[in-house]
Amino acid sequence: VIGASGGCGLAGVHLAKALGASEIVGVCSGKNKDMVLEQGATKVVDYTVEKVEDVFATEYFDVVYDTATGSGGGEDYFSVSESLLKKDKKAKNVILNGGLWTWVSYFCGLQKANRRLVLTDMNTADLDELAKLYNSKQILPPVIFKTFSLDAQGVKDGFDMLQSRRTVGKIVFSVSSE
Repeated sequence: VIGASGGCGLAGVHLAKALGASEIVGVCSGKNKDMVLEQGATKVVDYTVEKVEDVFATEYFDVVYDTATGSGGGEDYFSVSESLLKKDKKAKNVILNGGLWTWVSYFCGLQKANRRLVLTDMNTADLDELAKLYNSKQILPPVIFKTFSLDAQGVKDGFDMLQSRRTVGKIVFSVSSE
């Protein structure tokens, strides 16, 4: 899970654990290592001192979930992710963001066979499955970084925080009960 300490990265760690992954590697800064391990990762690569491709052999992983590439900080893990994936047809490079070509290739049907851009499809069956995992304690509660009010200033502050790329966990907007 590249970007493991962010909100989407932690969700990936939680889901991987709930779905029975035997090894969950989080890529994040060292200051977030303990938290990512507590949330379910079995190993953490501190990107500030080592490269994930130097820690693991090529064709090591079945799935790479990348929440960092294309998220605004200039990271590009595409080629690294591809080299770390096993070469069988089941291996997947799951990306959450991406540049223009990622989106164009997705909508034109030109994605590589092992690459999947995540687009949400809200449906009751998936939400029921997630609720079942959560209610059975197979998925931990989300880590809340900060809560903002759902007004113009709160939304601005929340998105400024998100763009800072220094959040650990989720940013939440609270609807007033007034």
